[in-house]
Amino acid sequence: MGLPTKVQLIKRKSSEQWYINFPSAVAQAMDFTRGETVEWSIEDKSLLALRPTGGQEFHDWSADYRLFSHTRLPTEEIFSVIRRAVLQQLPAQAPLCVAIDDTLLRKTGLRVPGVGWRRDPLGPHFQTNFVRAQRVLQLCADIPLPDGQRRMVPISFISAPTPVKPSAKASAEEHAAYRSACRQACLSRRASRQIVALRQAVDGDASGTARQRYVFGDGGCTNSTILKSLPANTVFIGRIRNDAKLYSLPAAANSFHPRGRPRHYGAPAPTPEQIRTDESIPWQEISISLSGASIG
Repeated sequence: MGLPTKVQLIKRKSSEQWYINFPSAVAQAMDFTRGETVEWSIEDKSLLALRPTGGQEFHDWSADYRLFSHTRLPTEEIFSVIRRAVLQQLPAQAPLCVAIDDTLLRKTGLRVPGVGWRRDPLGPHFQTNFVRAQRVLQLCADIPLPDGQRRMVPISFISAPTPVKPSAKASAEEHAAYRSACRQACLSRRASRQIVALRQAVDGDASGTARQRYVFGDGGCTNSTILKSLPANTVFIGRIRNDAKLYSLPAAANSFHPRGRPRHYGAPAPTPEQIRTDESIPWQEISISLSGASIG
C-alpha cells in the first residue's frame, strides 16, 4: 500500500516552484538526514524514482566504474554475511521468517545482460503494458528492532532471466535445449531452489541448525512446484484464491478394499471464502506494523 501525498505549486510572475512533501514514515525508512542531497529520475510516465546519493554526487566515479566493469561481485558470499548477522540478532528460539518475491529492475540499455520485455506490474488493470527490465528473485528476512518494530533485510538477491528464444531457422537440438532451459528458468523452480539453498545455508550456521523456518510468498509461489519440494522443518505460507478447491487427507486404507489405486484426495474441504463467512469459526485478532505504524 502506497502513502499518498500532494504535489504543491507556487506560481510567481516569472517563475514557478513545485514541492512534494512525503510522510515522515518514508524518511525514517530511508534513513534520510536533514540537508541530504537526493536525485530524481523519471523511469516512465507512471514511475518517478527518488534515489539518495550518499554524498557522492560530486566525487569522481571512474574508479568505481573500472572496479564493477571488470569483476562481478560474489553476491552469495556478500549476502551470507548478512544472513549470519540476521541469525545472530534473532532470539535463540525464534523462527526465521523469510519473504520471497520477484521484482523488476528497469533498464534502458539494449545490451544489458538479462534484459527483456516484461509485463509492467504498475500498469492499469485494463491495459497490459510492457517495459524493458531485468527480473530478479529476492529473499528478505524479518528481524526485530529495539523499539518493538520489525524490519525486512535482504539475504538473497539473484538474477532470474529467461532464455533467449532461438530463431525459426535454428536446429531441432537448439529448440530442444531452449525448451529445457525454459523449464529450468521457471520462476517457481528458481524459488524452490532458493528455499532449499537457504535451508542448507542456515543449517551450516551454528545459530540456525534447530531453528524453524517460515517462508511467505504470493500467489505466484503457492503452487505444487514449491509445496512438493519444501525441505524439512520449513513452513510455507502463501496466498490462494478465495474459491480454491481444497480436499482433506484421504482416510487410511483398510483391509476391506485392498484392491485399486491408493487415494490421493479425501473428502472436499470448505473453500477459503466459506471459512471466512462461517460464523462458527471465531476470528483471531493480531497486531501488525505497517510503515512504522501499529495496526490492530
